[in-house]
Amino acid sequence: MSTLAHATRWRIVLGCLIVFQVVLLAVALVVVRRDASGERSPLVRLETGVPPGDPLTIESALPAALARARSWAADAELFSAGMQVDWPSDAATAGSSEIPESGWLLYTFASPSRAVGPAGKAATLSMIVDRTSGVVIDEQEMGWMWAPGRAPAVATYPISSVVALFAADTTAGNAYRIACPEFRHLSRLTIEPAVDGADPYWLVTYEDERSAGQAAVSVRVDAVSGQVEREQNTTDQIPCGGK
Repeated sequence: MSTLAHATRWRIVLGCLIVFQVVLLAVALVVVRRDASGERSPLVRLETGVPPGDPLTIESALPAALARARSWAADAELFSAGMQVDWPSDAATAGSSEIPESGWLLYTFASPSRAVGPAGKAATLSMIVDRTSGVVIDEQEMGWMWAPGRAPAVATYPISSVVALFAADTTAGNAYRIACPEFRHLSRLTIEPAVDGADPYWLVTYEDERSAGQAAVSVRVDAVSGQVEREQNTTDQIPCGGK
């Protein structure tokens, strides 16, 4: 397979997985965890070692999340990681770029040896973790027909997830949010792995809840150099007073 084809497939797979994570998050908010018998199963708290009251980050919760994933598959490695942040919706407090405590962490781990389904040759385990409590809200296993490749080494990047989010918010996100805080209080951050020699980067998106799932503002933060670049979005932005 050519390098271009491989990179294209990688971007498609990663994009699909990010969409899957968003859908998984929506489901997790309304579905009660149940075991195979249909009974309610207890929620699990990750042992992160983070002091109580300190919100978790992608990096701080990763060792505990990885340990849990390796109880699912001994060769599990991180495949993708993301974070959802719920900013203040009140105009009086929305202007601060201090990262809120609320929100979720989203991890997907891949195992090349765990087969799921009749044609499965590998599998992924996705989990959603509450940033405040460290509780695993939901988990989903999915079979793959090929082994997912290239694990992002987020713990080694000079620019952390929180630094990237702060940079994106001060660059473009804050102005977007405070123009209409009651509707524009959701942002998501994901890591985009290195492809074809380029640095990995953090992608931070902001959206208006009246057009949920459509990024209105996107900012790329290079995970190595820290370079910040705002992307041009084609999504129409709804005026604050619009319907």
